[in-house]
Amino acid sequence: PLLYNSDVCVSPGLIGLTAIHSLTYGTPVITSDDFLSHGPEFEAIEDDVTGSFFKEGNVGDLCSKLSKWINLSQEEREKTRLNAYKTIEDKYNAAFQIKTIKETLNLG
Repeated sequence: PLLYNSDVCVSPGLIGLTAIHSLTYGTPVITSDDFLSHGPEFEAIEDDVTGSFFKEGNVGDLCSKLSKWINLSQEEREKTRLNAYKTIEDKYNAAFQIKTIKETLNLG
């Protein structure tokens, strides 16, 4: 209930499965732009669609990104929620991952 009812999930450090967990509940994610240090799950965050990336170490930029997400209209919030659900449904589920692994290994 906490993630579902939140306006946004902020993970200022490294992010991994927290991104998937948050998006599963339709909640956008804000994390740093230190992509090399994140787990691969950061790729589920689409900037300005399902979350935001702030400049590492820049509190002002973090505040700016946070302000955007906590001030969405109800309509914009619902659109964000649907985009988050679609991201998880399309790419971050067992069936898609199995298909990707098989394609990578040339197994079909």
